[in-house]
Amino acid sequence: PQLHFNRDSVMLLVLLFLSLTSALDPTSNNALYQCGVRRRIGVQLIERGWVAELGQWPWHAALFHVSSNGSSSYACGGTLLDQRHVLTSAHCVTTKRRKNIVPIRGSRLMIHLGQYDLREITGVQLRNVSEVHIHEEYSTNRNDIAVLVLSSDVEYSDFVIPICLDNRVDPDLTKLVGQRGSVAGWGLTENQTVAQLLRTAQMPVVSHVECVQADPTLFGRYLDRGMFCAGERNGTSVCNGDSGGGFYISEGDRWVLRGVVSFSGVDETRQCDTAQYAGFANVHNYLGWIKDVTGSRGGTDDKLDIPRRRSEIECEKYKELAGKRGNGICLNSRQPHNVALIYENSWGVCSGALISDEFILTACSCMKRMKPVSARIGQFVTIKIAKTLCHPQHEDFVNDVALIKLKSKVEFAASVIPACLANDWTENLYDTLLLTGFKEDYRVYEDVPGFGKRPKITELVESVDNLIITEAECRNRTEAMGRTDRITDSQLCVYSPGHEILHAYDSNGLAGGALQTYNSRTCIYSILGICADSYTAQSVTIYSRIARFLDWIEPIVWAVDDPTESEDEDGTPPEYEGNELSLGSSTEDTCTYKFDPNQLTPTGPIRKNTVVVDTSEFKDISIAEFRKLFEELRLNLSAVKSV
Repeated sequence: PQLHFNRDSVMLLVLLFLSLTSALDPTSNNALYQCGVRRRIGVQLIERGWVAELGQWPWHAALFHVSSNGSSSYACGGTLLDQRHVLTSAHCVTTKRRKNIVPIRGSRLMIHLGQYDLREITGVQLRNVSEVHIHEEYSTNRNDIAVLVLSSDVEYSDFVIPICLDNRVDPDLTKLVGQRGSVAGWGLTENQTVAQLLRTAQMPVVSHVECVQADPTLFGRYLDRGMFCAGERNGTSVCNGDSGGGFYISEGDRWVLRGVVSFSGVDETRQCDTAQYAGFANVHNYLGWIKDVTGSRGGTDDKLDIPRRRSEIECEKYKELAGKRGNGICLNSRQPHNVALIYENSWGVCSGALISDEFILTACSCMKRMKPVSARIGQFVTIKIAKTLCHPQHEDFVNDVALIKLKSKVEFAASVIPACLANDWTENLYDTLLLTGFKEDYRVYEDVPGFGKRPKITELVESVDNLIITEAECRNRTEAMGRTDRITDSQLCVYSPGHEILHAYDSNGLAGGALQTYNSRTCIYSILGICADSYTAQSVTIYSRIARFLDWIEPIVWAVDDPTESEDEDGTPPEYEGNELSLGSSTEDTCTYKFDPNQLTPTGPIRKNTVVVDTSEFKDISIAEFRKLFEELRLNLSAVKSV
């Protein structure tokens, strides 16, 4: 929740146990990053998808060969598995000595992490290689895989994040055929020059039969059971210098390493043939070997030992409601949380999203002229509305979020499941972004309980080419439509080139609709934003960024039933249960604060091993800001007074 302080006199009670320093270890910054989940918003629109965006592939590594005089040259790509290990191709880190294939000495190798431009190393993490592990059965283009042990741990950031390894993927390569993956690298371009900026491309996996038929001499000889084949044969392929890089596949809300670039064909000039398929080492076949070398599974999606928001905990319950058919297809693949808001004595519709059994998330602008009286959830459920709550700081399209409480609770089913709410740690702005909206079809009428016949409400979902763009790009597009307000950190600007949704649906039908991602593993949707404003002519939509409003949403949606009925055993009124933060997983490693924002003194007695912090200089502080305060305490304990 948002915490409000009186500037004149407020004291914040912080219960800090003896292990404060260990609980706030700076290495815990790594815990804020999950494998396979990118943290960067797109910084520009990319034509044809060739040049990567900054931070788009934070697990991609650059492998340099170091000469005897100390100079280095780019050689291959690699993929970060964890803080200490990089996976690459064996042929990138081996040499021939007396007809034997031997590893290159680690001192002759250097790994760059977080690199985008080969000419620039500012902000790039450089690591020497202490060990080189080549697969024991490696031979030319077979078992072409190696693990490099870095000389020291890397620090995770928005530009350096490990990829996920998943031993649950189906080992049957025939089921992988047709699936699209992404590759990245600084290999030779179509002009046979080394790329200076990181480039990326998508390509589908093709069957062994199709691959061998395309080039029997090459693939018939080198493509074995430990490999798969991928490519477009239209100039979209890997080339010299891309070897060792990964083949990444999106699994819902994360990216998984599925292959390692091994080889491709050559043309008549002996250059790589970008019109030909490429061979990839099948990472799934080597997971056991990788685990033996690294001592772990590499990146996983295990839950991190950090405090989870209330909405994230509730999301786990929703996942239990979702299910799959025998063929692995989600039962609830058609947006089971989408809501159409119905107005009395008025034709027109607004959108919303079910986020609990009692609450709908929508836009405050949906209630500007009149308030909705009912909500249609799914195809058959219509429930009357009890009350509406706009964000207290709503003004025009700023802070344009609202909550609707229903008169009766929703019964969940496969066709009616709430959506999860993205937060600062689960928000994935690079994923496929889904837009939703509603429209009344005046050609067809239907009976709506309590309203009689009304135009039929239809729903449209589109998921192609939705891109989050920068404030500058957004401003360039919206100023032409008369908008002069800047895009704030609590908003997302989405560009939807070629979309019919913005033209076919009026602004009312889009307003309140969700910008969301879909996790095909858990069959659950996560809401990134709620539509506040749209500019049809420019194909631009402004969304309120939900991660920035959780401090307001959570205490309302998941409040105690009667906050004035009783007090907890420690004397803290239940309405302040939300004002509690825990860091660490055990009692000794816990850092907790509780306070009553309406009182001028801390709630409860001051206990032993307690630190009191004077916050009279603060006016407002959020949970995220309070985390920063904890870090400041760790770094400068002289600024606090022990009691």
